[in-house]
Amino acid sequence: MRLSQVPSQQRPLLRFLLVLTVASTVGLQGWRTLFNNFAVEGLPAVGGALWVMDYRIPFVFAAVLSAIPLVAVQRIPGALAAAGAAGGRHP
Repeated sequence: MRLSQVPSQQRPLLRFLLVLTVASTVGLQGWRTLFNNFAVEGLPAVGGALWVMDYRIPFVFAAVLSAIPLVAVQRIPGALAAAGAAGGRHP
């Protein structure tokens, strides 16, 4: 449908939607660029600063971060057993 075929009462709404679409696309791209820039440049700088303070700190931090999913996975069977005791069925 062409803009000339749209009733004149709906044209401001279409302009608003067009501006909203462009603005949200530009805003999202700007946010992704800033976030990616922080992840690429900011985090290694923090890791380097921690390394300078004490070389063991980044390793301990990484070990703690990698232990979190392991602990979470170990808790899954307990949750399934609790559901079974409450009357739930196991697949």
